[in-house]
Amino acid sequence: MKNSTGILGRARPRIRILCQYFYPDTIVPGHLLSELAEELVRLGCEVEIFAGRPTCNEKRKSETRPPASHGGISVHRVWNTRFNRNTLAGRALNTATFAIPLFLRMLFREKRTPWLIVTEPPFLGVFGWIFKKIFRVPFIILLHDIFPDIAVRLGYFSEKSSMTRFWDGLNKRVLAGADHIVVIGRKMKSLIEERLPEAQLDKIEYIPNWADGDLITPAPVDQNGIISDLGLEKKFVVQYSGNMGLIHDVETIILAADVLRKEDVHFLFIGSGAKKDKIEKMARELGLENVSFLPFQPREKLGESLTACHVGLVALEKPIQGLAVPSKFYGILAAGRPIIALMSSESEIGWAIRQFECGIASDQKDVGGLVKAIRLLKNDRTLLARMGMNARKAFDENYTIEECAASYYDLIKNVCTTRGPDRRRQISLDTRSADVIVSPTSTNRIPDAPDRDEHLREVSK
Repeated sequence: MKNSTGILGRARPRIRILCQYFYPDTIVPGHLLSELAEELVRLGCEVEIFAGRPTCNEKRKSETRPPASHGGISVHRVWNTRFNRNTLAGRALNTATFAIPLFLRMLFREKRTPWLIVTEPPFLGVFGWIFKKIFRVPFIILLHDIFPDIAVRLGYFSEKSSMTRFWDGLNKRVLAGADHIVVIGRKMKSLIEERLPEAQLDKIEYIPNWADGDLITPAPVDQNGIISDLGLEKKFVVQYSGNMGLIHDVETIILAADVLRKEDVHFLFIGSGAKKDKIEKMARELGLENVSFLPFQPREKLGESLTACHVGLVALEKPIQGLAVPSKFYGILAAGRPIIALMSSESEIGWAIRQFECGIASDQKDVGGLVKAIRLLKNDRTLLARMGMNARKAFDENYTIEECAASYYDLIKNVCTTRGPDRRRQISLDTRSADVIVSPTSTNRIPDAPDRDEHLREVSK
């Protein structure tokens, strides 16, 4: 039934999302926020996006005319430079030219709508703290990673430097001022709990990232178009898909490919990042013919892309554990593929692998351990199939966009209707005459039980 206030006659909560990347960007923050915003609209939320110009799309010039609309979402583009984000200078310029105009734009927007701030760039939460102090704008902060800790562990700053101390001081104010803090990993939650007084611990929410389980579904390897295009039908394909950034231990994968060069194992890298040139050079210098590289694939091809393998890889540098969670993990689960993680068994992903029996965790830099895990799954197809089925089952029960977005929706409703102890009531409920716009949903789902297990066994052949 149509109603001027939304689903079932209830007023619609509103949220303003601040993030540098959004559709049609194919990098992780962009497509995650696109999926979240679409699902929030479906749930009955009015969503407004403020994002930078697209950076990872060949047709990006046609996507930069603000304001725009995407799936019922109001999208406002902030002008910023689009230099190579894989260089420190390029990323710094892109970030600065996004942040300054964004701040000015927010000064002239109405101040009742709550904000959801994504830590991309990492200091964006400071805007929330400032606007909360001056204009009483409530905000939720979503921590995809924890800075300056990552910069310190990568050696960019000293732990005792003035920059680190200043950044830490700002972070404490941001975290204290936030109405809710969303973390994507349990270890991250523990770290944030150490930085807040006990009275504020209940505002930390663990909500994992997700994948689109309609777009990404298990499919047989031998029927995959990418596999046939590359002539890999007779190979055991091991895939690393996503960002090959400074925090990812992708060098170990190349060294494992060198050990396995005479076996029927092929390594497929799909994506880009700061380390891509380095590992391409390593592969050339080692003369590896069992390694292929492809660029990021369009969002609509993610299902075909992530199923172009027998096993999916996740890798994170050891110092970064607990500070970030690679989002590629959830896409691999949705694809129904076993996972080999170059991460400690005590990490977020290591815990999930152990809990759901959907893969193998091997320590970072352990080339021998990675080789052993690949050989085990290559030679034991029963284990391969069982872990693949467990992966999709774990995804369906824990990491769907529907479940995760519902948690965000609850936080947004809470922020829209809560009366703070020392501020006026925060209300941002849309009561204008408008119908809820529901994003189209796909019917391309894997079969329901009991057919699903048979389907997944067929997929792993």
